[in-house]
Amino acid sequence: MNYLLFLIVLIVLYLLFREEDEGSESRAGLEHKLLAAEAKSERLEAARVQLHTENSQLKATTEALAEEKKALDKKVLQQATDLEATEARVKELEEALAAAEKGGAKADEGEGETASSEQEEVVVVEPEPGPEVEPEPEPEVPAEPDDLRRIEGIGPKFASLLNENGVMTFAQLAALKPEKISEFLASSGAKRLADPASWPDQAALAAKGDWEGLEALQEKLKGGRYVD
Repeated sequence: MNYLLFLIVLIVLYLLFREEDEGSESRAGLEHKLLAAEAKSERLEAARVQLHTENSQLKATTEALAEEKKALDKKVLQQATDLEATEARVKELEEALAAAEKGGAKADEGEGETASSEQEEVVVVEPEPGPEVEPEPEPEVPAEPDDLRRIEGIGPKFASLLNENGVMTFAQLAALKPEKISEFLASSGAKRLADPASWPDQAALAAKGDWEGLEALQEKLKGGRYVD
């Protein structure tokens, strides 16, 4: 009887100690899992902070690129505006130059007309009769002088000056050197000397009747001058 009671007591103690051991093991497992969860949470937080930092850096880079693009767009717009202004200025200068050349040509024609009208208004005084003197033979003049004004750069005044120096035809003009033509113009008191470098070349084509060639040459000239 005592032995049976002792055995029962042992069994009860065994069961109590077993439950306590299992509870200890359970608490230790829970603590381990809690520590693992905390470590994982810390890693996740660190990753979140890193992502936030990278996102901030990316945002700052994007804003900087946007500012650079805005500055470049502004610079391109300014350059386009400057280019348009330059083109407009060049166009104005070209128009002014063309108007000046046209005005110069008209001035030459006006001077020629004024000179002709002044010559028409001159009153000729007949000299008193004296001993008859045989007149000197006049130089030969072509029956039909050419219209030298068809040469680009020659207006009525320059044509008249050339005629006064015996240059009446395209052939005669073509035979002259530009230096000789400049001497004629200077010796005649021309206030505005032209550049006659192209006149003999134009006259040579006109003398041959090559009007198409003359027109083609004149398209390359500017106010009768060769252009580089």
